Amino acid sequence: MSNGHGMHQLGAPAFAYGINDSGQIAGQCRNSMFPQAYPCVVSSNGAITELTESNPAIECLYINTIIGPNLPAAVAINNNGQVLGNCFQSAGRVAVVWTNGTPTVLPTLGGVAGSGTAISSNDQVVGTSETSTGAEDGFSWSNGTMTDLGSTFSPAAVNDSGMIVGGAFVYSNGTLQNLNNLIPPGSGYQIQSATRINDNGQIVANAEDTATGQTHALLLNPS
Repeated sequence: MSNGHGMHQLGAPAFAYGINDSGQIAGQCRNSMFPQAYPCVVSSNGAITELTESNPAIECLYINTIIGPNLPAAVAINNNGQVLGNCFQSAGRVAVVWTNGTPTVLPTLGGVAGSGTAISSNDQVVGTSETSTGAEDGFSWSNGTMTDLGSTFSPAAVNDSGMIVGGAFVYSNGTLQNLNNLIPPGSGYQIQSATRINDNGQIVANAEDTATGQTHALLLNPS
């Protein structure tokens, strides 16, 4: 096995945010006809396809020359080729899932705006959404159903078993737990943010060394 890595340019100035096991990439790419437009796209076998939304009130491209994390983007892609993106409408952001190019706009938790962060290969989407009271709660969307995960939880990732992580928390089988209560006592670390979880239940997280205040990356293995 080679220690090197081949390199391939994705095309015109592009921004990649997600990749699946087949090498399909989700992100944004400059439109050749309109150089200041950066639509949501998926790249597959070298072909770049723009992801559109049929509702004219929802905008899935950014017009400027600077891309930022709070702007419309295709943020993740699962192993089925489904793409999760965040687009704009007049009231705020909305999460959109494209399946074979067909968009589905996700509902909210009763408010006007929502934002997706991850999608599993079981079509489960997690993110945050505004509620009817204006609060920002974590959510899980699966089989057309939205589940409110509470205001203390901002999901960052989900695996194919439905385990969700974000901040200092892990959510599994309807139970939200603080990861700091699950790591060995006296470890000397205070977990700040869990960012990813794989299908084996391994979690990567950023934590503070309580003695020095320095930040360390941790791998948490289920026991």
